[in-house]
Amino acid sequence: MQSIARLRQADHALGELRDGLKPLDSTESQLRAFRQVFDAIPWSDVRETLPSQKLETPTVPAYSDFVDRSVAGQEDLLIALTELFTAPTARHVFAFALAAFIDVLVFLLAYAAGPFFFGASEDRWLAAGAALDSVDDQVFLRDLVRKLVPSPQGLARVDGATLSPGELQLFLLLTAKGLAARSEGEGKLFYLLDQSLHQRMVESLAVRGLSLHANPQPARRPSWYLVSTEDRMIPPDAQRGMSKRAGSTVVEVKGSHAVYVSQPQAVASLIAKAAANGAALATR
Repeated sequence: MQSIARLRQADHALGELRDGLKPLDSTESQLRAFRQVFDAIPWSDVRETLPSQKLETPTVPAYSDFVDRSVAGQEDLLIALTELFTAPTARHVFAFALAAFIDVLVFLLAYAAGPFFFGASEDRWLAAGAALDSVDDQVFLRDLVRKLVPSPQGLARVDGATLSPGELQLFLLLTAKGLAARSEGEGKLFYLLDQSLHQRMVESLAVRGLSLHANPQPARRPSWYLVSTEDRMIPPDAQRGMSKRAGSTVVEVKGSHAVYVSQPQAVASLIAKAAANGAALATR
């Protein structure tokens, strides 16, 4: 009688496990729940109840084979892609189409931001520094050249304390590329600029690609940012910093780096809000 009671209890536990499983549950939680039920099954009683059958105890999936592919309740991109090609559902097809749409949108945004991705390296670095200071490229370069003074070595130098955030990042990059060097003197930190690069900077000011009277604080274009709070590739704090610097409208969701797979409704909702706001601005 005790064996029958234990078997019924194990069967009831298995039934509850099957009824309670959800497709979006993380691999970690599913394996833990299965392991608890599996360990409670009286396998000796099962063998005694079925003596005529050769019963082999099933192998429990190794937790270590799956734990690295899940993150705090959200399935990883690798698992999602595996499901997409092995057992696709309407949810997978929608997520895949949404991901493709986002890729196209990101490409168009990158194309629109041409100065940051195309052209000579020095031009792209200057454009990035100007973007950090929220000024036009030529205004940024003009202000930087004004701060340069001759050094005892005959090279142009600038006092590190006078640099703006964008200028400081530019000189840190130039130092890493061997086009600038740190120098200490008079109790201050200076940056020495490569002579050829200094000459190109001065010459480029003669080419008025942009008006020197341009507005140094151009109006920001409206933007939106979806922060994935459990992203392990781009830290959430870094996402918040980038979105704050861009002046974006921020929405945070609990999701991994592949948030368009794990949270497709949140992504679609944010895109719809951004499109509606853009349409409203266009009609003004």
